[in-house]
Amino acid sequence: MRRAENLLKEEAISKERYERTKTALDVSEAQLKASVERIKELEASLETQLSLIKQTDAGVTAQKAFVEAKKATMDNALLNKGYTKILAPADGYITKKAIEVGNQISAGQPLCAIVPLEDIWIVANFKETQVAKIKPGQKVDIKVDTYSGKTFKGTVDSIMAGTGATFSLFPPENATGNYVKVVQRVPVKIILDKNADKDHILRIGMSVVPTVITQ
Repeated sequence: MRRAENLLKEEAISKERYERTKTALDVSEAQLKASVERIKELEASLETQLSLIKQTDAGVTAQKAFVEAKKATMDNALLNKGYTKILAPADGYITKKAIEVGNQISAGQPLCAIVPLEDIWIVANFKETQVAKIKPGQKVDIKVDTYSGKTFKGTVDSIMAGTGATFSLFPPENATGNYVKVVQRVPVKIILDKNADKDHILRIGMSVVPTVITQ
């Protein structure tokens, strides 16, 4: 614009060209003013957005705390739900059940007995005169009174380190001086061979007749 004014004074350009240059300057100044106002508006909007972001961040923190509280409530509910199930320490069959649905139970109260029929054995009370040749590892034929004609197979596992009477609740004491010789019984543990009772037909307390193969 200054160059156009100097050229106009020297009559080097026409007045019409000078007017176009001045109009272009006015337009540029108007655009500059509008841009400055727009910048001020954007700066004000930026402050508003930053404030909104701070509010949102504060809300996120509150929501995280709310979520954690709900998660703790859920964990506590799952824990309480877990208390409604009592898991057995071993696989087996339930017997002597002393509880029914709806009963209130307390700590230490017996609920039932569990019989692990996958791992059962026989305790044979042999006479002390019969155990001289019995050794662990010997094969045993076992007949059960309940199942006549059926023979189960087993193996001698161990021989008790004393007679049954010695380890009874009230072992006999011969303190009167009267001595009567009584043949004692020695418990022998017999393990059933694998798959000898695959149908789990044997039950605790059954009477059996074991025959140890000592040869």
